[in-house]
Amino acid sequence: MSTNIDLFNQYTAEIFAELYEYFPVPRTMIGSRIAGFTNEDCNDSGVFPDEAYVASATLEWLWQAGYVSASGYSRYMLHSAVLSPKGLELMKLMPSSLESETSVGDKLLALSKSGAGEASKALVRVAMTELFKSFATQ
Repeated sequence: MSTNIDLFNQYTAEIFAELYEYFPVPRTMIGSRIAGFTNEDCNDSGVFPDEAYVASATLEWLWQAGYVSASGYSRYMLHSAVLSPKGLELMKLMPSSLESETSVGDKLLALSKSGAGEASKALVRVAMTELFKSFATQ
């Protein structure tokens, strides 16, 4: 079973990849869909598995932290979500630790399409670390 931080990294990679691919077109981002669930996955009381709630909390955190702009958050979804300037800057990073001229966004998009989940999570960790370093030196 994955820890919440592992799920956070996985869902962050998926959210960023989708928003980067469709930028600047707004998207409705639904936590249960990001976690890979459909309405049929609810139990008899209409409750999704815990992973869906972690995905929803990830959406809300990315919005509140300023990585995603949206018209609002309700019922486990972000409405009209797009990468914010801060989120887009993260996707444009070219960390020296990756030894590549490909941006984080382009790498993340390619990894998400190839199904490389572990590599996507690792890339999110590297990108977030680089972003936090850049804030610390300002």
